[in-house]
Amino acid sequence: MVLAKSHGVKIRTGLRRFLIGTVALAAISWRCVQAHALIDPQVMQNLLAELHAQQSSVAEQTVPGARAESLFALGSRIRFLVDLLNQDISAHGQSDPLTALFVKRLALMRIGLDTSERDGRFRYDLDAFRQYLKLSPRGPHAADARFFILEQGFRLRTADAASALGPDDEGAARRALPEYKRFLADFALDPHTRETRFFLGVECYRLRPRAKDDRDRARLRDCARQSLSEVATRHPDSVEARAASTLLEQLLAAEK
Repeated sequence: MVLAKSHGVKIRTGLRRFLIGTVALAAISWRCVQAHALIDPQVMQNLLAELHAQQSSVAEQTVPGARAESLFALGSRIRFLVDLLNQDISAHGQSDPLTALFVKRLALMRIGLDTSERDGRFRYDLDAFRQYLKLSPRGPHAADARFFILEQGFRLRTADAASALGPDDEGAARRALPEYKRFLADFALDPHTRETRFFLGVECYRLRPRAKDDRDRARLRDCARQSLSEVATRHPDSVEARAASTLLEQLLAAEK
């Protein structure tokens, strides 16, 4: 299945633009660090020292609310760092030996990064955000933490937009549908609702060919149509809206 190729719009191109930075990251002291500086050993040591200090802050907190705040700050810094590492890969085409050493040092600090076999990019396991949600499921950063988890799962399943869903991805996509809906219900005014509604529409679109029966197929079709139509209508100038419009055209063509 080919996903969103009309008008030069590709889902994975749009996904790479999602959440390059957040308001929380704007205050991080690392914002002056450029991707190419990561090959500097001194910069690497400074970043490791900051991460160690942040981990110590988490460990020292005994009040659940304060510990949750420290966990979210730690997760945000790691997420920002992963983005820099991936920018470096995009710029140079591959990871250099110093970056590999840096990742090993992170592993010793129990900061889990995986490497994609498809493109060599790094991925954070988002553990700090998951711990945050356990401590503060309704906290001030709950929407961001939940969105980061939903977004990463969606990206993993749609990394190769041209391929059909495999059995594992199908199960994960079906499990994600109620999570998207809960997010939209719990955070109706959050800025992330645009992407979340888009994720929901795309997942339903991709699941439709794997429907269990006619009733399931109709439910997925209606989900895709409603979610994608809302994205296209509410955010007409966005990357998601252009991709949503393309998918709606393909959905209409498939039903003829």
